[in-house]
Amino acid sequence: MAFFIHFLVALDGLMSVPLSAMMTAASHTPVSQAGYLTSSYTLAAAITCLLIRSRTSNRFIVMLYLIGLAASTVAVTATSDFAFMLAARVAAGVFGGALTVLNVEHLLACTHPSQKKKFTAYIMSTYPLALTVGIPVLLLFAGKTDWQSAFWMVGGLLVIALLGFGLLPLSSFTSIANTANACPPPAAGSQSHTVDEGMNRPLIAGIATIILAVFSTFLLSLQFPVMLLERLAISEAQLSLSYLLGGSGCFVAMQWYGRHHPKQSLRLITALSGGMVITALAGFSLQWSLLAVFCFAGFMVVSATRTLVLVTEIISSVSDSIRVRVLGMQNALQHFAVGSAGAISSMLIIPAEAGSPGYTPLLVFAILCIGITPVMWRMTLRLSRA
Repeated sequence: MAFFIHFLVALDGLMSVPLSAMMTAASHTPVSQAGYLTSSYTLAAAITCLLIRSRTSNRFIVMLYLIGLAASTVAVTATSDFAFMLAARVAAGVFGGALTVLNVEHLLACTHPSQKKKFTAYIMSTYPLALTVGIPVLLLFAGKTDWQSAFWMVGGLLVIALLGFGLLPLSSFTSIANTANACPPPAAGSQSHTVDEGMNRPLIAGIATIILAVFSTFLLSLQFPVMLLERLAISEAQLSLSYLLGGSGCFVAMQWYGRHHPKQSLRLITALSGGMVITALAGFSLQWSLLAVFCFAGFMVVSATRTLVLVTEIISSVSDSIRVRVLGMQNALQHFAVGSAGAISSMLIIPAEAGSPGYTPLLVFAILCIGITPVMWRMTLRLSRA
């Protein structure tokens, strides 16, 4: 049930991106304002993630957020007034941000320590799954009818999730504290960097590593498709194919990681960072459009997997007492990293011959940030063992 709820929250946050053009047209608003529909949700979710402090052992709180998210999602379709749409997306961001934190917290609080990393990896893989499966289905459904039908579909699925969550045994909530107290201490010599005493240096370093990973990813991922469309003139079908391959590949990679969770996370992060550099350099250099599309898909796979592995390592290792704070902080800072990466990437693009943009400064800066990420993760692991 936690997996299904997280999938729906991710889908609710992502669907306004492809549907925003239809929504602005319906409200007789310039298409240039479409970005506000996405940013309103994102900023509200980021602020909520920072402020959320409730414990998920209270069934009523989680169900209340599910009701709020379902209602605010459907409310977007109630009128064609753009201001009302923005308000509804802000409300959805508040409830969605709270559910993002509390859903993971409830799942991990009920999970044995030896399984925390596995289930964290599984639930984090809902984002590429929503991008790969959910968004195309919603677009197909909206294309056959209208954009409102996509919001009604997600709202209906949230109601189903609410009913399923309400039918969970009450013992799954009342036993959370007992489960946490029964957790055995980590074995001697373990690589776990569990934090028991608040936000100390290893944890802060780990969160900073996640933020840098997100920042370095979106420096290129926001400009990569623009380059493919502008320089190589790829078709929309080819771009859709790259997103399908990228999301599917990341989902499969996270499923593998959840089953095997290799001990040497530093080697994995370093290998994924190397894959990012190779696919980025190849994609921005090739003149063969189809091969460049596959490079973009490969970049999405390795970059998204790297970020989700880092998030999984941090969330699954912290103590129950501060997990809500960690989830809220890293979610909010990730939103900030995405926004700042978009602004800086635009500043680093320079005019080149024939008026086409030059990406060399962007590539150099992004590769530097990508290379620093495994170095910071190594420092985090050393601090945790000190």
